[in-house]
Amino acid sequence: MDNLYRRYLKLLDVKFGRQDMATLRRIFRAQVNRIPFENLSKVYYKSQQGRMTIPDFAQFLDGIERFHFGGTCYSNNYYLYLLLDYLGYDIRLCGADMSEPDGHMVSIATFEGREYLLDVGYAAPFLEPLPRDLDQPYEIVSGTNRYVLQPQDANGNSHLQLIQNEIEIHGYSQTNDQIH
Repeated sequence: MDNLYRRYLKLLDVKFGRQDMATLRRIFRAQVNRIPFENLSKVYYKSQQGRMTIPDFAQFLDGIERFHFGGTCYSNNYYLYLLLDYLGYDIRLCGADMSEPDGHMVSIATFEGREYLLDVGYAAPFLEPLPRDLDQPYEIVSGTNRYVLQPQDANGNSHLQLIQNEIEIHGYSQTNDQIH
């Protein structure tokens, strides 16, 4: 299994030396910039192989190398979670409710006593881990879109909204239910 993680880091063009926040940010940013959120791979694997689940780890990496695939939230966030867990980060994989329970997947990393939401599968301009210990909403503006992460609710869940032209059009609520 070590070879797959080394291969993943090579695809990200990240050398892992120390488990620190700078490295976490570097890995996260590389993932967002090098491994796209897309669903073409899902259609390809289904039509060519009858696959109805996410690709296994080796196939995920093969798709990135051979076809410049990435994946949906399930594969992109899942394999980033596995990589960070392998590297020793304190991380948990969580479901997120959209129109249905667990319609999305995110990770939460704890580093130096702070929690960060990691989402590389939302096709959003999240270029670094998002802080969860908020007193007020955290906004990322991209053109007419605003991505707003709300402070945690009473149950410790995070809520993210996509607001376009001042109308909420999408979003999710992360749950503290650990998936893996």
